[in-house]
Amino acid sequence: MNALSVKNISKTINKKNILNNVNFSLEEGTITGFIGHNGAGKSTTFKIIMNLIHPNSGQILIWDEKPEDHDIYKKVGYIPESPLYPDYLNAKEFLSYMCDLLNIPSAKKSSLVKDAILQVGIEKHTSKLIKYYSKGMKQKLGIAQMLLAQPSLLIMDEPLSGLDPIGRHDILKIMDDLKSENKTILFSSHILYDIEKICSRYVMIADGTIIGDIPANQTNNIEELYLSKIRKDS
Repeated sequence: MNALSVKNISKTINKKNILNNVNFSLEEGTITGFIGHNGAGKSTTFKIIMNLIHPNSGQILIWDEKPEDHDIYKKVGYIPESPLYPDYLNAKEFLSYMCDLLNIPSAKKSSLVKDAILQVGIEKHTSKLIKYYSKGMKQKLGIAQMLLAQPSLLIMDEPLSGLDPIGRHDILKIMDDLKSENKTILFSSHILYDIEKICSRYVMIADGTIIGDIPANQTNNIEELYLSKIRKDS
């Protein structure tokens, strides 16, 4: 079964076509890189998947269920491109607060917070206020927040953006570990040379149109392939 199916999605904003008949699907237990330049339509696609905005046409299915059934989103974790955090809290306080918002029972809260912190590797920084976190630390915190609800499908918008090589390595390692737990991951990126290490599949988008959808084992240079498709379609 597909964890996610994006079917014929189109979106127009202020009379401008943002997405044009976007189609792709994710098999369970895979990592898919959603590749495109800035402004290609990646974030808009993710917002439609998460039912934050509505398409003009098309349909989203999550495990064959329509997003109008909001209970299905209990299985989905999402990190937007630029998440905001209360910088006056430390990581433990923030994650504990998020548990309360998720109505997680008090008996489970402590162990869930501890497990999430350990899984993303921020256990040495949990007493530090979030305002002192680097961007990479905030990305890890966002993943920890997402894991509190124990989702099966994870949607991450540009999780590598603005990170140094060590930060990108750490985030990719976390994602690879999550895949080993049979999580399904969709993440967007315009940084192509790192993502070859973990992706099962690539979906390429340019100017709101899908220009490629291939298994990772069919190319050994995704950057070169993406650029060749961009030039061909331009």
